[in-house]
Amino acid sequence: MDIQFLCIFAAEMKTTIITLGLTFAILLILVVAMAFRPLFVRNGRFGKFPDIHIGSNKEMRKRGIKCVNEQDREARERSNDRQ
Repeated sequence: MDIQFLCIFAAEMKTTIITLGLTFAILLILVVAMAFRPLFVRNGRFGKFPDIHIGSNKEMRKRGIKCVNEQDREARERSNDRQ
């Protein structure tokens, strides 16, 4: 093996390792930032966000919109009553 090749290879590996290290550090910071509130806020609750689950959302119930499971259950009950 040529010594010049080994020097170039070592320099490229050093650059690759530094790039991978920086990438890992940035990803770690981003994951911690996204998980900050659930991990560090009491009970991990998001009090400011509306409840978007159809079955327990007051606005959806006012408009008569129901969950698919609830609609399916009602349809089965109606078909059983007809028989």
